[in-house]
Amino acid sequence: MDVRALYGRSIGRVTHYTTPINLQVSGNHRETFQFLLTKSPQIPVVLGFSWLQQHNPLINWSTGAIMG
Repeated sequence: MDVRALYGRSIGRVTHYTTPINLQVSGNHRETFQFLLTKSPQIPVVLGFSWLQQHNPLINWSTGAIMG
């Protein structure tokens, strides 16, 4: 599977999948994630559009931080 950024730019191919992982985020939010791994040294984490739609996070675009 090819991972694409905005405007269709390729940022790598998925090379591995993790087993589902239970994570606790922001103190009390729990969610099960399955990560898709790619070899992209410039981009450590990619949040999919469906995840962004579901969680609708507040993003500080200047720093790249997810505020909540």
